[in-house]
Amino acid sequence: MKRIQNVTLALALMTAAVIFILICYWMMSIRGGLGWDVSHVFNIHPVMMSLSLVLLNTIAVLAYRIFPFRHEITKYIHGVLQITSFAIIVVGLVAVFRSHDRVKPPIPNMYSLHSWFGISTVVIFALQMVLGFTAFVFPKLTAERRAAILPYHKVLGILIYCFMVSTAALGVFDRITLSQYFAKVPKFGFESVMANVIGILIYVLGGFTLFTLLAHRMTRGASVVGDEERYIVADYDLAGTPKR
Repeated sequence: MKRIQNVTLALALMTAAVIFILICYWMMSIRGGLGWDVSHVFNIHPVMMSLSLVLLNTIAVLAYRIFPFRHEITKYIHGVLQITSFAIIVVGLVAVFRSHDRVKPPIPNMYSLHSWFGISTVVIFALQMVLGFTAFVFPKLTAERRAAILPYHKVLGILIYCFMVSTAALGVFDRITLSQYFAKVPKFGFESVMANVIGILIYVLGGFTLFTLLAHRMTRGASVVGDEERYIVADYDLAGTPKR
């Protein structure tokens, strides 16, 4: 099982990198490049979101499987990656709102399922970061309370990652569908096929990442010590509370 986890970990990281590269190629080479002018500002949005939601967040959620450091050091790496990701998300949001507001006539904001899903995910992600920081970094709760909170923090983190994967896939669908309708992009042309490949890769990435996380969780044994939850299925219930 350990060998399979290492393979899926490597595949998850490679898939995330490929998705980011493909989206950069799509926006920079096919859609005309990046810029804050009205013609190119939207292209910043998918590049920033793929960098944050797809690449950095995949590394962040898998940080404890990737980095061979002490738990305390890896915890700070995980936190820095999440904060950096959130800052990049803000840039991406500014770009998409500006692209809608400055075009003539303006495009309404927050009308699509992608936008609703996306903004909800960002809000939950922000709350998760704030709660995680206050519980595990500063002012930092007691060891017992950290151990009690950690299982919920992990489960919510996995759910947020799933929301991010779904949001990214919906974004690719929105972008190519609108391009096909308004820009008359051929439905079976290179750009459309590439968009479909990116969408499939996003869900493949989600599968690799979730398998790596859940397989590791179910096979790891020990006890709960401070911030670090070592999960024993036989000794702990789903909330992480020792069975009596």
